[in-house]
Amino acid sequence: QVSEEMHKFAKFLHGIKIVPIYGGQEIVRQIKALKAGTQIVIGTPGRVMDHMRRKTVKFDDVKIVALDVAITMGLSRDGGLFTPVSFPSLSALEVETLCGMPYRKRAAYVMGKFLEEFRPEELNLFAKNAYGPDRFDHPDVAPLHKMDKRTWCLELWHGPTSAFKDMALQMLPQLLSASLRLTGEKKTACILAATSGDTGKAAMEVFSQYLLLPL
Repeated sequence: QVSEEMHKFAKFLHGIKIVPIYGGQEIVRQIKALKAGTQIVIGTPGRVMDHMRRKTVKFDDVKIVALDVAITMGLSRDGGLFTPVSFPSLSALEVETLCGMPYRKRAAYVMGKFLEEFRPEELNLFAKNAYGPDRFDHPDVAPLHKMDKRTWCLELWHGPTSAFKDMALQMLPQLLSASLRLTGEKKTACILAATSGDTGKAAMEVFSQYLLLPL
């Protein structure tokens, strides 16, 4: 549908060629079309990733990618990190509502501002799995204590490795599995853990139910 609409638009522009790439169509035919030259490529995530592996489509100069693709890639092509195009804002009412929520629901709500590809019920389930009592030893997950009139202490050591990295990494398997489904990936994901310090320990623990090759 996107390809058809783009063709309607492109007929008014000189020299614009559009190539759709999707599953169900011969990939050899798509490769020939890409090699012939094109200005616009429209594709489904799974087939785009097939072409990326074959190096028939390159994203070296691409500045924006879909969220599920970014999660499955991990790092950007230049070795850097992905950042949002824009940062959502919260109204005063939303902040007040968040203050009364348990950590799991609060995390799901805030992530929903960024992760629009996932439904609210999915994010709530992910957060429940990531921050449940079998993973964190405090019911508040990240309890906040008042020390004096101007000082508060936020405890971020209640995760399985006692590292603050647990707060983010416990969500990663949930998001990665869901993103692989969204992109149509059928192959088994290979997770190579090459890091050190508390990040490495937290990363290894969260994927401990899988077979890992640590470096």
